[in-house]
Amino acid sequence: MMRFKFLCGFILAAFICGCAGSKDFKKPQVDVPTAWRTDSQGTGAVDSAWWEQFNDSTLVALIQEGLTNNQDIRIATARIKEYYGRLGVVRSQAGPQVGATASSGRAQSPGAQVAPGGKATSDSFEVKLAASWELDLFGRVRSQTEAARAQLKGAQEVKTAAILSLVTAIANSYVELLALDQKLSIAQKTETSRQEALKFIKLRFDGGIGSQVDVDQAKTELAQAQISVIDLKNTISQQENSLCALLGRNPSAIVRSQGIDQLQIPQVPAGIPSDVLEQRPDIRQAVDNLMAAHALIKAAKAQYFPVISLTGSVGSRSNDLASLFSSGAGQWGVAEQLAQPIFTSGRTRSQVNEARAGEEEMVAQYQKAVQNAFKEVNDALIDYEGSSEKLGIQKESLDSLREYARLARARYDEGMTSYLEVLDAERSLYDGEISYVETKKNIFVSLVDLYKVLGGGWVEKAEDMIPKS
Repeated sequence: MMRFKFLCGFILAAFICGCAGSKDFKKPQVDVPTAWRTDSQGTGAVDSAWWEQFNDSTLVALIQEGLTNNQDIRIATARIKEYYGRLGVVRSQAGPQVGATASSGRAQSPGAQVAPGGKATSDSFEVKLAASWELDLFGRVRSQTEAARAQLKGAQEVKTAAILSLVTAIANSYVELLALDQKLSIAQKTETSRQEALKFIKLRFDGGIGSQVDVDQAKTELAQAQISVIDLKNTISQQENSLCALLGRNPSAIVRSQGIDQLQIPQVPAGIPSDVLEQRPDIRQAVDNLMAAHALIKAAKAQYFPVISLTGSVGSRSNDLASLFSSGAGQWGVAEQLAQPIFTSGRTRSQVNEARAGEEEMVAQYQKAVQNAFKEVNDALIDYEGSSEKLGIQKESLDSLREYARLARARYDEGMTSYLEVLDAERSLYDGEISYVETKKNIFVSLVDLYKVLGGGWVEKAEDMIPKS
């Protein structure tokens, strides 16, 4: 009785000490800006299916195809199942463990006296059902389960991030493809124009007007236009291949239903800095990782305290198989075990220090993720605002460049200027048209990136598009 009271007192004291050393998890404080660095005021909802605002059925179909077939999504889904399994393994330690054994054997003792007609060997048969249960009084298994559950949530956020990245990558890749199409169209028109110019200059030269220099310059300009067409065609094919990889299909042509000029510009999403902390999957994953690291500290500290186990067994043993389950062959046993580490050469202390260092790392990772999120949102807003302003200026500049090219051609035809002026005007016009398409593309890309870096409920809408396996 005294031993039982002593054991209970020891367990109670250790339990109180263990609880006193545990601290609840608190999310670290971060410096949240009060506003973004631009004046752009969004009106779009971050939980809307923004890709439908492009008014392009092909884009919607491509996003559906990517969500269905993309390998990164499948990998992330399998990883979640893996973490579910890990959680089950860890959680199982908190419950009883039951197992059964059966054995048989034959033995002979050296020098044994054998009666006439007896056997020199003896048989043994045994069956046993055994159970054990570790009493998790100090929270070791509970903390490990808490860590595994946080890691599972982190894996789920990895999948969310994969969906977010995939949808935005498909949209940006498709917009890039449409921009390349328009650049190719400009290059092909330029090629045709320079072919006609070369014919005209040759006729002038054959008629005694102009010089061989004009002919050579025209040939050079035509060759450069032809090279641009070839380069753009190659780039388009490579862009299609990249988009196919996102879609989870082998390299093939991508059918386009319209050009970049027909795309509708999505609404600018609305959001304030504090929303980002709740909406972005990478930040939520950083919090989950931090919670797991905090739980692992508690699990490491629990190793300072005893492990208390209850075990029991029931079975039957006999030297004759026929009488294995007869009366008198039964056996049973119960036991309690308390294992208290006394001296581990600093192993437990080192494990606690390792876990604490892991938590410090996760705190820094969380703060880094938050700072990076604010940077990315500000960058996307600045890019959108700057591209929008630049597009208006470029539109006016293009009108002037087209008029300049028309006048330069007319002056050359009338013999009032050299062909160099025509070349300068046409080069400037070509560069201006290409730059205009690039800026138009950047407006779409900056808005897609803005939805990406803000996160939000739209990712759940995209996840609902994934076929359930």
